[in-house]
Amino acid sequence: MNDNLAPEGPNHAAALALLNDLMLVLGNAAAQGLERYDAKGEPVYDFAFWSNECAKMVGVRPAKIA
Repeated sequence: MNDNLAPEGPNHAAALALLNDLMLVLGNAAAQGLERYDAKGEPVYDFAFWSNECAKMVGVRPAKIA
């Protein structure tokens, strides 16, 4: 069982901090145009999508991506 899910879990705060930092890194990568695209023009990593997913999990507003 993942003990990071419950707020009283020993690593909950660290997991939230990590997700928040990851949200910012992914959002910055998207804003700086670091995305790679496949032959169909679809994003390979989709930094903006994953940044938003991290934001949802942490419960904060997504990083603003220009």
